[in-house]
Amino acid sequence: PEPTAPPYQFVVKESSDFETSHPNFDIYVAVVDSANKPLSDYRLVGTHSSGLRQESRPSASDWTENSGAMHYKAGNIKYEAFNSPAGVWTLQLVDPSGLPAAAPVEFPFDPNQPTWYFIVFERQSG
Repeated sequence: PEPTAPPYQFVVKESSDFETSHPNFDIYVAVVDSANKPLSDYRLVGTHSSGLRQESRPSASDWTENSGAMHYKAGNIKYEAFNSPAGVWTLQLVDPSGLPAAAPVEFPFDPNQPTWYFIVFERQSG
């Protein structure tokens, strides 16, 4: 039999996208346990199809990032890439030790049709 990759600690529980008018690549992220409690010290490592690489600040243990009134979403990390070029961002959730905690997720971005995203990473119990 073929070897299988070990399961990740987190799965994507929710993912949404919304139109916006600003040219930044923005993702509001909730890193939570199975009771929807925010978890601290996780980061997102983003790699753009052009080769750009950027890391987020660590996640907070509370709801610290809010998207605004039109499409309100609360998270504990905001990943931002100012003046992002068109292309695809691949984001990897990493644990406090820097090890992958969830499968990588891809997000297309076009500054001519800007979109912001929201994603929930939920830690699996067991």
